[in-house]
Amino acid sequence: MKMKIAVLGGDDTIGRKIVSEAQKRGHEVHSLSLSTGVDVMNLELLTESMKNIDTVIDVLSILTADKETATKFFTNSSNNIILAEKANSIKYHITLSIVNALTNAEEGGHYKGYYAGKKAQEEVISSNTIPWTIFRATQFNEFVPQNLNNGLPEEALLNMMMQPDDTSEVASELIDLVENPVFGILPDFAGPDKISFAEMNLIYLEATNQLNSEDEIYLRKIIDKKEFTDVLTPKTNYKAGKIKFTDWLKNETTNK
Repeated sequence: MKMKIAVLGGDDTIGRKIVSEAQKRGHEVHSLSLSTGVDVMNLELLTESMKNIDTVIDVLSILTADKETATKFFTNSSNNIILAEKANSIKYHITLSIVNALTNAEEGGHYKGYYAGKKAQEEVISSNTIPWTIFRATQFNEFVPQNLNNGLPEEALLNMMMQPDDTSEVASELIDLVENPVFGILPDFAGPDKISFAEMNLIYLEATNQLNSEDEIYLRKIIDKKEFTDVLTPKTNYKAGKIKFTDWLKNETTNK
């Protein structure tokens, strides 16, 4: 059945994949973001933009490690979304969250402020009366180039183990939920392989011909030490995707 779907954050990395997947399946999709003239903090405008929508998928995010900033953003945006949904009698809400959102709000090291924001978001969504689903995923493969804009990421991040997932697979999972809802907090979703962020950066830089000798020595030193933290990978009861980081990278470099 054709559905009318609003994707909040529809112009970012995962949002574009969700919009594309939904359109492929014949759904009517409305991409809501600042670039399309919708500010989630403007309740009146947000409510107007959600008219005649069946399902809302919220993939909004913010680049910050500051607890106050993250918590304010996710709390206020989620509250506004729920109010807009209720005003339009929307039937179903899906939130994309992150693996270990609750525990990492306390134990996530430098990034625990961001996780505190995601925890607050989950609390808002899970306490509302509109049928909801929280879908927790690991970092996306695109997390590597996103963090290479100004040189290598900080060592604390390079020392983290990842289990990166593919945005196309996440998008497919989310549209599956639109078509066949499963309510509540779902099992985590992660990629098929564990790999350190240092190794991901090394592989990416080699494949894209951006690796210099200084960065290679630095990254290999971190990899050889094997002193990785494991706060970003799922612990139990998770669903694994099929596309590996190296598969994604091969596709990226082949198509450029």
